[in-house]
Amino acid sequence: MTDTTSRRTPREVFALIQRATLEKDMSALADLYAPDAVHEWPFPPVGLAGAALRGAEQIRKTLEAAGKSTVLDFREFGAVDILDTADPDVIVVEYELGGVVAATGEDFLFRYIMVLRVVDGMIVSLRDYFNPIANAAATGRLAVLAESAAAR
Repeated sequence: MTDTTSRRTPREVFALIQRATLEKDMSALADLYAPDAVHEWPFPPVGLAGAALRGAEQIRKTLEAAGKSTVLDFREFGAVDILDTADPDVIVVEYELGGVVAATGEDFLFRYIMVLRVVDGMIVSLRDYFNPIANAAATGRLAVLAESAAAR
């Protein structure tokens, strides 16, 4: 870890998340995670095997696979509101992420809440809240989501 990396704030790390997402650079995104990081989706998207990824290598493999197979072309972040917390290592970010469904050319806009914890300039935990129904609708996977819900 470089001295510059260790001084990155949670806000700076979120800006790097935005850049890597829009540049579709999943390797750069994965590089932001600490070796023992956890990335959670309390409401996971259709097709994600689990609601949490543990460790930088599992996170990297999942992000890189998603970058190769996604049908969503993320193009812009909007309505970004970063909320500081009593813990300087943690921010809560409300934002929109919009783009185009590659297969149909249809526009989409998803709303997110992210709880981001950064220690020594690296993500140690990221909790991603979003609407899996909107994601499934945009990707043509509502039936798969319904089957998954019925099986629980």
